[in-house]
Amino acid sequence: MTVLAIAVVFVGLLCLLNLLFTLGVIRRLRQHTEQLAKLPRVDEPMEPIKLPTGAEIGEFSATATDGTEVTDGTLRNGGLVAFLSATCPACAEQLPVFVERLKSSRLKRDETYVFLIGDEAKLETMKAQLTPLARVVLQPHGGPVTKAFQVAAFPSFVMLDKGARVAASTVFPDELPIAAAATA
Repeated sequence: MTVLAIAVVFVGLLCLLNLLFTLGVIRRLRQHTEQLAKLPRVDEPMEPIKLPTGAEIGEFSATATDGTEVTDGTLRNGGLVAFLSATCPACAEQLPVFVERLKSSRLKRDETYVFLIGDEAKLETMKAQLTPLARVVLQPHGGPVTKAFQVAAFPSFVMLDKGARVAASTVFPDELPIAAAATA
């Protein structure tokens, strides 16, 4: 009879231990659910920059790879500004679309500015493709230009009006409101 009592007590203790583990798992799942709820939803539109349409960009100064000084004053006549990062898979994915969009647009090289963010060695391919089409500026992460535009995502594409005011912004280059060049 004592063996039976010991077995019953042992099974009871195992059930109690199992119950404690189950409660721990449930608690952890609730924490994960709360953390997941705080993440941005995929179906929500991603804001490339924090500046709203109509806002004026902040002050900055940088030097393009061709030695040209680029400042917020340089952008007073408007144009296209792009931000691409060396560590961004979406940037590499969108680069061919962006290059084709630039080639088919009426924008001149002096109206297009591309800020490549990150390690220069990792940006060589992007730099080579974009230099004939735009003024290219290399910047570190968190540099003055990304702060002036309040960049929130990569890639970011921003159309500026006169006065360096945000006309439109997107993470997809094919959504840019760029006039296509006339075909002969």
